[in-house]
Amino acid sequence: MPENANISPEQTAAAVTQLQTFLQQLAFFDPRIPFAAVNGIFNDETRRALEAYQEISRLPVTGQADRETWESLYGDYLRAQAAHSRPEAIFPFPHTEDYHISTGEESELVGILHHMLRTMLLIHDDLGELPDGIRYDNRTENAVRIFQRKNGLPGNGQVDRATWDILAREYNRIIPQNQ
Repeated sequence: MPENANISPEQTAAAVTQLQTFLQQLAFFDPRIPFAAVNGIFNDETRRALEAYQEISRLPVTGQADRETWESLYGDYLRAQAAHSRPEAIFPFPHTEDYHISTGEESELVGILHHMLRTMLLIHDDLGELPDGIRYDNRTENAVRIFQRKNGLPGNGQVDRATWDILAREYNRIIPQNQ
């Protein structure tokens, strides 16, 4: 919000666009707030959405976004985004072209690999016995070979980027994303 100003029809399009974006996000989850197009124009549609928000939020219903309204709206917008978005993903596999995990490695990455392979046992019951821990041993290598062959990859028992990506995609299909 511009410092010491109310957003009204004569305000800048950028501020109005932000206001409309916040209102539209909240309207998506609260049908009491009418939809207002994000177009940078403070029109009657935007004013009605803002007034509805002010009423719901027990703010003075003015149809303008003074500092109190703006801060409340922005806070509610951030809370709505956090409540309705997916959590941040992690990308533990190194972004190095020739990196691979192989027998003898001990790392947290191997621990994640073990977890994903144990999850694969739900649909691939022939991967064998898998170890716990963070050491890539012969049992891990054997399970990776089997998984690779089932997925059309060279069965070398080393986890390269291609193997990791297929394993991660299959893992993500098995584990519901909204648990």
